[in-house]
Amino acid sequence: MVYLSRRLLLFVGLGSPLLLALLYFLCYCGDSDKRRRRQVDPTRVQPRKHPSENKEVPIPKNYVGYIIGRGGSRIKKLQEDYGVKIHLRDETPTDEDDTRTLVIVGDQESIAKAEESVKKLIEEKLNAPQPQTLCISIPQSSVGKLIGKQGSNIRQMQRESGAKIEVDNGLATTSERFIKITGQPSEIDYACRLIKELIGHFHNHTVGHAPTSSEWSGPVELEATILPNGPFKAFSSAISDGGSIWIQVITSDLHRLPALVEEMTGFYERGGVPLQDVCQGKVCAAVFDVDHQWYRAVVLEELEGGKWKVLFVDYGDTGVWPASKLRELRYEFCTLKVQAIKCKLADVEPVEGTKWTFDSLKVLDDLTMCAHWKEITVTAVDRESNPPSVSIKNESAQPVYDVATELVSRGLAKWKDKGDSETATPVLQSTLHPRSHDAVTSLSSGTGEKSVEDVTSDKQQFTTKSSTKNVNIEWKGDDKTKQVFIVGDFNNWSKESALPQSDGTYSLNYSLPVGRYHYKFVVDGEWIHNPNLPCCEDGTGMFLNVLNIDQPATAAIDTSLGSEL
Repeated sequence: MVYLSRRLLLFVGLGSPLLLALLYFLCYCGDSDKRRRRQVDPTRVQPRKHPSENKEVPIPKNYVGYIIGRGGSRIKKLQEDYGVKIHLRDETPTDEDDTRTLVIVGDQESIAKAEESVKKLIEEKLNAPQPQTLCISIPQSSVGKLIGKQGSNIRQMQRESGAKIEVDNGLATTSERFIKITGQPSEIDYACRLIKELIGHFHNHTVGHAPTSSEWSGPVELEATILPNGPFKAFSSAISDGGSIWIQVITSDLHRLPALVEEMTGFYERGGVPLQDVCQGKVCAAVFDVDHQWYRAVVLEELEGGKWKVLFVDYGDTGVWPASKLRELRYEFCTLKVQAIKCKLADVEPVEGTKWTFDSLKVLDDLTMCAHWKEITVTAVDRESNPPSVSIKNESAQPVYDVATELVSRGLAKWKDKGDSETATPVLQSTLHPRSHDAVTSLSSGTGEKSVEDVTSDKQQFTTKSSTKNVNIEWKGDDKTKQVFIVGDFNNWSKESALPQSDGTYSLNYSLPVGRYHYKFVVDGEWIHNPNLPCCEDGTGMFLNVLNIDQPATAAIDTSLGSEL
């Protein structure tokens, strides 16, 4: 038997593991290097990515909403333009804090460019016209909802609108609380819309003037499509019992209508704010019971059983719903012009009496291809009549036919006696904006509703006044202002012609009867009012300026507008 010495046993015991480890390392690393050499293609080496860095940029607290933009629009654009991530540092600002921290994440070059753009935005805000202030009041019970948990709601509205919203504790009463909104006119308008959507209603107070009741329901921010002069392509969308034809002018705006309907349906199926203070002439959102989609509408009249008849303004159809089924129309759903125009056939009338028979209306429906979305050719004959009269041809038919001529040839209409002059119909105040014959002739005013007959009587009395006053209406702009219009009751809410400009002042003289007028300015395409002058709410959270003519006066608007309108 062979006995190993202790020294040899120690050498074998310690050396064997070390030898095995060495062999494993040489085999594995060698194969790994070979695998890496086979996998790496030197011609396709990926470039090294620049490491992301953070840059904290202090910004004035009052400019946060402006830099973020409505719905985060400016922040999104900066991120897309420079490939960075931008957010406000999560912190709870106090009244003593003058700044907030904007965090920009990206590579050095992109961060520098984004930071430079942020500084330019701050400089633009510094050089912008002086902000204006509007004071409103809300029920004391709604203050908590307006502010939100730890101020979340009021901060969100400030970010979206760009306006500053303050709850004035010093003016609190037992029943209402005053809210001060500061910003540019368009920012104030947008903030008012957000407040109305959140709490339902409020009262408007122009600083330095007596409170104005929010019950007044005038024209709202739905701009009507103006009937073109020459021959144009259109669709016939509805025929009324009175023989009126609702047409849609084929334009790029009309192609946007299906997307608007889809967006409205998706929103209102989830809820929406119930329509407040339902009355004749109120613009709203309503369901069409045929396809169960949501459309823009205006309230026509109250029916029995607490139901209301509404007109779908983009098509000319009507529907009947209880007030609980109607909804407030959101701001973003008001930007598209009203697409349907109410017209009548020129030079023809019913064979007997003043009413069209069912057979004649049925044939008229067929001849105009109503709701079949096939083109017809329309020519305005008398744009000043109410509704405007037009001639209609179907040029896609073989042979081509004129609708009026075809009705007469079938014995369903007769030509008007050319020697007779039609009795002029007073142009009624319209609930759409601008006020024109393209809209529904109904109105709600003050604390009670007026019928169409009442409004007609008022209008006749108003237009027969012989006393008139000369009024000069001015808008003082700046170097960035390009074009200014004024629209109101005195010009049928239409942009007749741009105001002439002299040394930065845009002005126009009007000769107006004594009375009360509502108006707005259209500055570089933006419909706005001046909150520092007498104004009133239009029933949707938007505002109109008010002009009371009882003696020679000048309504001088001394304000400047920058590019942020």
